[in-house]
Amino acid sequence: MAERMKAKVRMYPVGHIPGLTAPGVVVNITLEALRDVSQDAYELPYSDRQEKQL
Repeated sequence: MAERMKAKVRMYPVGHIPGLTAPGVVVNITLEALRDVSQDAYELPYSDRQEKQL
């Protein structure tokens, strides 16, 4: 399923609650996702950007 979504899959040695056992990893993945989403938004035509915000 991840391949169909073109998702990035990563494995890290973290505990059951990654936010507590590896907060840096969680922050880095979140920041990377935000950068990817922001970059995609700027690449869309203006009319598509407005529709995605709704």
